[in-house]
Order: sequence, then C-alpha cells, then structure tokens
Amino acid sequence: MAAHVINKLRPVRDTRSDPREKLYSGNRARLKTSISTRKAVPVILAVLSILLTLGAFELVLWMIGYWPALHSGWLLQYPSLRVPDRSVILVPPWLLCGDHYATDPDQRVVLGIGDSFTEGVPVEPQYQYLTLLEEYLTDADGTQARVINAGIGDSGPDQQLRLLTDHILPNVRPAIVIWELYANDLQDNYVMPTYEIDGGRLSPLDGAWNWLYLRHGLYLRAPLPAWIKERSHVFRLLLKATEAVGEWAIPSEYTNDPSAWSLKKLRLELLEFNTLASEYGFRPYVMLIAPEAVYLARKDPNWANDWKVRDYHRIGEVLDNQPSVVHAWFPKADPKEIFTDSSRDTGGRGNHHFSEAGYALVAETLAARILGDERRNSAR
Repeated sequence: MAAHVINKLRPVRDTRSDPREKLYSGNRARLKTSISTRKAVPVILAVLSILLTLGAFELVLWMIGYWPALHSGWLLQYPSLRVPDRSVILVPPWLLCGDHYATDPDQRVVLGIGDSFTEGVPVEPQYQYLTLLEEYLTDADGTQARVINAGIGDSGPDQQLRLLTDHILPNVRPAIVIWELYANDLQDNYVMPTYEIDGGRLSPLDGAWNWLYLRHGLYLRAPLPAWIKERSHVFRLLLKATEAVGEWAIPSEYTNDPSAWSLKKLRLELLEFNTLASEYGFRPYVMLIAPEAVYLARKDPNWANDWKVRDYHRIGEVLDNQPSVVHAWFPKADPKEIFTDSSRDTGGRGNHHFSEAGYALVAETLAARILGDERRNSAR
C-alpha cells in the first residue's frame, strides 16, 4: 500500500521536453527507414531487372520481325464487342441483356442463331437477311413479326446451342428459331468447344478453360496502356501462347481427325435442338449456307478439294435426316453478284460473305419456306 502511494506521489517525467528522448526517437525513426530501404532495394532491383529483360526481349523480337498471326485476331481489335462468358466463351454484351429480347405479346417472334452470316457481316443492318425476313413476314399476312438477331461472328454450333439454352430461352419464347450453319462449323466445334460427349450424350464444358476465353480475359485485364497491348511484340507472344491450350478438350481417339468429333457432336446438337423445339413450342429450321468455294468449284475443279467444299458436304450429309432444312444454295446466281469481294471482306476468295443481293436471296428463300409451311399446316 505504501509503495502504491509513493508511486502516485512520484512526479512523471515529461519525455516530450527531454532532449535525450528526442534523440532516441529520431534514431529509431532513421533505423526503421534504413531497414525499410534495405528491404525495398532488392524488390526495386528485381523489378528493374525484369523490365530490362522484357525490354531486351522486345528489342530482339522487333529486330527479327516476330509478329505472329492470331486465330480470330480481329476480336482484339474491337475487344469491347465481346465479353468472356463461361457458357459461350465469348458473347456480345447485348445478347446477355434481357432488353434485347423484349417483345410484344401480339408479335410473332422469330429468332436467328448462327455465325457471322447471321450477324450480317459486312453489310449494313437494313440489308441483313434477318432484317429483310422481318419485313417479308410482316407484310405477308399483316401480323407484326419481331425477328431477333442472335448471331455471333466466329462462333460454332457448340457455342450457339449454349447461347440458346443458357441465355435466350430463359428470356424469350420464340415461335420460330432459325439455326444457320456454315462449312467452318466443324473446325469451330473443336477449336472452341463448349460440349463434350459423355455416355453418348452432350455434356457442357466450362468455357473458362478455353484458350479464347483466357486470351480475351488477359487482353482486357492486363494493366497496360492500349498502345502497348496493340504494339508490344512480347505481349503479342503472350497472347499467342494462350492458343497452345486450344486442343485440351479433344478426346485422344479423335486427335488425328477432330472434325469427326465435331460431326458426332453436331448430330447430338441437332437432336437437342429438336427436343428444345418440342419443349418450348417453337418451329425449328436449320439453314446450311453454301460457301463461295462451292460456286467456284463448278467452273474450276481445283476448288473441289478445298476444305470448305469438303466440310460443306459433310455437314449436308448430317442434315439428311433433319426436318425443316433450308439450303441457302443458289446455283443460277453469279457468285460475283451474291458474294462480296476482298475490298469489303477479309475472308479470302472462296470464303467471302454474302453481298446485299446474296442476303436478299437468303431472306426470300426463308420467307417462302416459312410461309409455305404455315399455309400447309393451316390447310390440314
């Protein structure tokens, strides 16, 4: 008790006015700064070393002119036009928006899925075949048609079916669905797979493991200025490296012929399409577009061995048992008139998209088929 009283009566030293305390505090602060500096130096040197190495590597790649071509590289020229999606891999953002599928109860809703032909490349929207089809179907019987364009350039049947099941049908109930196919769909189905076959049935794959998903995510999220992303040889090499994981999903028995795996999946996808039609109450149409190469092969036999001609016929054989098939093949037309040229389309000769005249023929063919089927059904 006495000790407690003595401690309370003992005066407290004011260290703030003690020069020795100030000296000690200053030395302690300098010591902390010195320690922090010593710790930071190795980090700074490591960062500088990495930057110098990357700079030297960049210089070497520039000197040797290394600038690798990227598969579907155009997607990185307009990166905001696609967003990564674990179902579809890459999808235009508006196709994930419910407002894109807004309809009126009195409208006949027609949905189009497919690749860049359905998207309408390279013509203006008013000349795309789905836009024209909306006009034809509306004028035919007075019923207002609402045609929804859900085409995605550089996509295959795997992605298109996932788009339909995961994003479209939960938002809209179409009366008619038109699924457009093209010769490169066999390649797209193994380069950008979103399905595998498990026990004879389609099984969804996680698109986040696809090289295209990884590459696009890397491009969008890399903390670099746009000019570096567009011009850096090292960054280009890194983007190219993502393509190395492109064939991870192909089963080993199809390594030598991945198109056979694609064809097997396509057969199952068409069956699933018909099942969805029964479940959701829409009329299914599958439209196969004949590539420009098929027209060229009529006059030049060398085109007969072109991969586009070969895969077009392989897909056509799969469609033999598919009901409601529409063949966008116009043997009487001049290919120079119905296809664009290299000044408007970078696809290359034999792989050009339709011109305005070509898309008009597609719309007329589809309208005739749809309206003809409706007349026959109403007559029964």
